[in-house]
Amino acid sequence: MRYAKAVDGEVFAVLTTNKMLTSPIKLDLQLVECDRVTSPWLAMATDEVDGIRFDAFGNPISYCIFRSHPGDLTGDLTFDWQSAEYVIHWFKSTRPGQQRGISEIMPAIKAS
Repeated sequence: MRYAKAVDGEVFAVLTTNKMLTSPIKLDLQLVECDRVTSPWLAMATDEVDGIRFDAFGNPISYCIFRSHPGDLTGDLTFDWQSAEYVIHWFKSTRPGQQRGISEIMPAIKAS
């Protein structure tokens, strides 16, 4: 998760129940590549920003998570809306209203 945050600027994880765990606690994290969290169509609604729906106060309500990477050659563009109570979205907000992360290494990238 730390590597993804440095490179992509953010990371997502979904809290899940993994019945295959041998411990009595079945809580598990399903890591999600940030490219899989996106709007499946051009979002015209004001309550949605790049795959994240928000309430009137700017709190995340749900996340649109594609089942596979949108750039995969399989062409599978199915997705699920996951309730925000089960999603961890780790990023650093550096300005008011920022909803997605920016790569930590971006300032070091030389413009051509």
